[in-house]
Amino acid sequence: MLRRLLNNVGSIALALALAVVVWVVAANEENPIVEDVFPEAIPIEIVNQPEGTVIFGDIVDKVQLTLRASQVNWDELSVNKFRAQVDLAGLDASVHDVQVQVTCSDDSIRIVEKKPEKITVRLEELKEKEVEVKINILDNPPLGYSARTANATPSEVKITGPGPLVDQVVTAVADLYLRGAKDTVERRIDLSLRDAQDSIVGWITPEPNQVVVEVSIDQKLGYREVAVRVIWEGRVAPGYRITNVSVDSSIVTVTGRPVAVKEIPGYLETAPVDVSNASADVVVQVHLVLPEGVSLPLAGDQGVMVTVNVMPIESTLALQSELIIQGLSPGLEAVPSPQVVDVTLSGPLPKLELLKPENVQVTLNLFDLEQGTHKVVPTAIAPEGIKVESILPDTIEVEISIAPTPASTPEPFLEE
Repeated sequence: MLRRLLNNVGSIALALALAVVVWVVAANEENPIVEDVFPEAIPIEIVNQPEGTVIFGDIVDKVQLTLRASQVNWDELSVNKFRAQVDLAGLDASVHDVQVQVTCSDDSIRIVEKKPEKITVRLEELKEKEVEVKINILDNPPLGYSARTANATPSEVKITGPGPLVDQVVTAVADLYLRGAKDTVERRIDLSLRDAQDSIVGWITPEPNQVVVEVSIDQKLGYREVAVRVIWEGRVAPGYRITNVSVDSSIVTVTGRPVAVKEIPGYLETAPVDVSNASADVVVQVHLVLPEGVSLPLAGDQGVMVTVNVMPIESTLALQSELIIQGLSPGLEAVPSPQVVDVTLSGPLPKLELLKPENVQVTLNLFDLEQGTHKVVPTAIAPEGIKVESILPDTIEVEISIAPTPASTPEPFLEE
């Protein structure tokens, strides 16, 4: 009886084991186990950073995971189910290799591998100090001016960061370009931190990172800026006129005895520019007429370049022109009405004065026109530089007809 019972128990256990195996196989076929690299890297969180320290340099900020999970659970995975941490509790200011700790909110997910296992973290003492703001003017004031004082607001800024970097910084520099300013300059400038060799120190930013820089610019004693007045003489060629007079430096700086400079009326005249009979632009370098005790401060300065623009006087001219027939088919004749038109022209007066009626051709293009009455717009061709303003009338009536056949001449009769 006992033996039979034991035999039955063994059979039952074997059946259960086989059933479990069959169930596992079936479950794996329907929901197989997947082991693969998770496609998204997990951000690493820094925790328990010791007070008074700062992380110096770049650190690895993500970890790649190899996971093992069922297909169903794998399909439901997301980055939000993982948490990657690096615990800095109790670490001092030095370089450390710290374990990356990763947890998953789904206990059925197995973390097979993580890359990297550890990350290198450099901790430095967090330092803070005040540094002076230095204004660095990168260009010079205009000739005859000087930069007197330069002030920055605030005059000091605070820097905070890793001790080795903070220790290097000796000043915060505001680089300023005057860009030809002749009066007080006030601008907001970004700061750069510099070491003792005037090299830029990176990784840390001053607070504030901008200052307002004010630079006073004054004119030097014995210098003055005055306007230039161009003097010209003579008359341009007949039919031409002066349209503009310009100078390459309308304002010049002079120097000399303060009393002499002060007595200048606000302008200097040029030596006379001769435009006699000019029919084109006159470009010439001329000296300035300088009072005694006054000079141009630049060595070798020869004065100013003057341009006198000379242009023909524009005018108009009306003349009459006979129509020229073009394109009439053989065997036809054309009679325009009227046969003479009034043409108004415009252009430089010297060219118009030399113009003759035969220099302007007014044509009627009768190409492809057949017998009958037609309205044709005339076309005028004028010499280069001359513009046709109008043709009156602007439409010509043309009567096209068959040309008459020339009468035959009878041969003379000779008597025998």
